[in-house]
Amino acid sequence: MSGYSNKELTGLSIEKLVPESRKKAHKSKRELYQIEPKNRSMGAGLNLFMLRKNNKKMAVDIDLLPIKFNGKSQTMCSILDVSKRREFEQKLNNQFKNTQLTLDIINYSRAC
Repeated sequence: MSGYSNKELTGLSIEKLVPESRKKAHKSKRELYQIEPKNRSMGAGLNLFMLRKNNKKMAVDIDLLPIKFNGKSQTMCSILDVSKRREFEQKLNNQFKNTQLTLDIINYSRAC
């Protein structure tokens, strides 16, 4: 999905996967999360993106789960590629707008 192998991802800074425009904000949010880690869905109501190895953006939903591993606090994350879903939602939204425009035209012509 990301273009990285499991070996390449191990030890990789999460900032490497964050688009440049969001790195500063992400770093501060990550630091706040580390103070009080909890289960969290990052994508709730947001359009999140991740950088692939080839530096192309990919639409994602991300869930965070704090865990203990070898006595050390870690954060496990689940990343889901939602590119197709977002494309479908955009098409559906465009169809809705076109339908609404058609209904507005019909209602306007009836009023005249």
